[in-house]
Amino acid sequence: MNKPPTTSHEYIYTQIRQRIRLGVYQSGSKLSENKLAKEFNCSRVPVRETFLRLQQEGLVTIQPQSGTYVRTYTLEDYRNALEVRAYLESLAAALVIEKNSPLDEIEAAYGHMQQIIDGEPFDLNLFGEYHYTFHRTLVCLSENNLLIETYDRLHFQAIQQIFFRPMTRQELLVTHQEHRQLLDCIAQKDPYGPQLALKHLWERKRASLAALAKELEQSEAASCPAPQGDEQKERPQPKSGDRA
Repeated sequence: MNKPPTTSHEYIYTQIRQRIRLGVYQSGSKLSENKLAKEFNCSRVPVRETFLRLQQEGLVTIQPQSGTYVRTYTLEDYRNALEVRAYLESLAAALVIEKNSPLDEIEAAYGHMQQIIDGEPFDLNLFGEYHYTFHRTLVCLSENNLLIETYDRLHFQAIQQIFFRPMTRQELLVTHQEHRQLLDCIAQKDPYGPQLALKHLWERKRASLAALAKELEQSEAASCPAPQGDEQKERPQPKSGDRA
């Protein structure tokens, strides 16, 4: 879990990252170094450092001679990420059971998520942070450095629809109930635990892909308005004496 910002640099980083994750800054939009420096009443240096940090996390891309843009993840990117993540976390669950790793840290993340669910108003960003912490902690408890490095290198937390996608109350409760079932299976050394992890993520994948596909269709439709003026006129039909 990220610590609260303690410096102006950390505050700027936290604010911009949160805006990206919550969709305030849309995919593909350009981030202005000058405008953000003016907004936060600082020089361009901390903003530039924030951009570099966010690029390492997979949230932005920096294009030389052009600028910094919110990174765009396609439907195919999202599908690939969900499929790989499902098997990585299933493997992690199997290793946690095999190594009898203590579950205090992941139980703490679960408890924080429960508090946020019970609280009002619901804080999507904070829930997303702990949701990511829950799943990454599962991977860390595997004590397999290659698995952990692979998981981190794929920047799952950067893809808004994975951990920061808005959910209905019912979706939220079902997802969190599955988290509880997974923890119980691991604690009881139930061999079904890894399969449950895979099932949990696979079902989320189907629902999330369908929702994202719909969002992309709506976005494309909005960006392609119906033709107007001369474009709406029908082509003149050839006269009977004209050649085809």
